[in-house]
Amino acid sequence: GKKYNLPVSELLGGKIRNKILTYATGLYYSENDFPENLVNEAKFYKEKGFHGMKMKIGALELEYDIERVCEIRKAIGDDIYLMVDANQGYNLYTAKKLIKKLDELNILWFEEPLHALDWKSYAELKKFSPIAISGGESLRTTSQFKDFLVNQSFDIVQPDIGNVGGITEFRRVINMASAMGIQTIPHVWGSSIMISASLHIASIIPNAPRMNNPQPFLQEPSMEYDRTENPIRDNISATDIPFKFENGYLDVPIKPGLGIEISEEKVEQMCTEKQESKI
Repeated sequence: GKKYNLPVSELLGGKIRNKILTYATGLYYSENDFPENLVNEAKFYKEKGFHGMKMKIGALELEYDIERVCEIRKAIGDDIYLMVDANQGYNLYTAKKLIKKLDELNILWFEEPLHALDWKSYAELKKFSPIAISGGESLRTTSQFKDFLVNQSFDIVQPDIGNVGGITEFRRVINMASAMGIQTIPHVWGSSIMISASLHIASIIPNAPRMNNPQPFLQEPSMEYDRTENPIRDNISATDIPFKFENGYLDVPIKPGLGIEISEEKVEQMCTEKQESKI
C-alpha cells in the first residue's frame, strides 16, 4: 500500500463502507468486580456511545455467571446488544443447558462456547440454539475454516487477522462465508496495527444478507474493539489518538498502507520500562 501510495482497502478492491460499527469488549473477571465495578464498566461503554458490548463467562459456576449477565443486562437495558464469550469454556451438554438461560436475557451471540476445532459439536449446538453461535478466532487458514463453513457450524464467523494468516487469507474466509450466507465479524485484540488492519478488512465485508438498509449487528458487519487497559494498543502509535471513534463507529484509515504510523521511540521506551521492571 505504501509502495503504490494507496490504502490497503483500495488494494482489496475498494471500501463498501467508510466507517465500521464496533462493539466494546471488556467486562472481564477481576477481583471484587461484582457487582459494582462490573456494572459501572458496562454503563461507561453505553455512555461512550457503543451499541453493543461483550462480556466473559465460563470461569465460574453456571448460576454465578448467569447472575453476572443478568446484572449487566439490567444495567444497560434492552436497547444495547449484549454478547457473551466463553473462550472454549464448556462441553456440548453444558453449553446447551446454559443457552436456555442466555436466551431469556436477550443475548445476541454466544462466542466460542466449545473446543475451537470441534466443528461437529458446533454444528449440533447451532441447530439447538435460539441465539447465534459464533467462533473462529483460534482457527488458522481457510483449511481449518472449511469444515465449519461447509457444515454451517457458525451463525457468525470471527477470524482474527493475526491468526488466520494475514489480510489475504482473511479475505478468502470472507468469500467462503459470504457464499454460505454466514456473517463475518472480525475478532480483534492486540496492538493498534491489528486494529488498523482489521478496519481495512472490515470495510470490504459484504452485508449478510446483502441489502441496502442493513441493521447494526444483524446484517451490517461490525468489529471488536477491546477497551481494557492495553499499552501496546494505546501507546505505540505516532499520534495520540490514531483512530476516530464516534457514536459506536471507527473510521477506516485513508492514508497509504494500513494508515497508521508506529513510533519507534515509544516502542523502545516501552521495552526499556519492561526491562527495568524485571530488575
